[in-house]
Amino acid sequence: MVDTHFPGGATARGLARLPKEVQEPLRELDTLGKRSGGLHAAAGTLPSGGGESVRLAVLGIVFASKGLPEALPQAQFCMCSRRMTSSTR
Repeated sequence: MVDTHFPGGATARGLARLPKEVQEPLRELDTLGKRSGGLHAAAGTLPSGGGESVRLAVLGIVFASKGLPEALPQAQFCMCSRRMTSSTR
């Protein structure tokens, strides 16, 4: 989640006037993200109807946001080959 900063010092979260029970988990997410090397956001649309697994559809959105093929087998192959390439250097 990005808390956009606007000219004049205002932030998106500040302008939204989020309730405290929403602000605290977002602050914790920011802290955990900083400890773990950053956060990543992805967006997309899920297909309507029942043909595809929702989990695979969400994974496809995440894969595409990272420059990988949306299909699980192809994305796994790319991730594996990247790991093998980086370990041989």
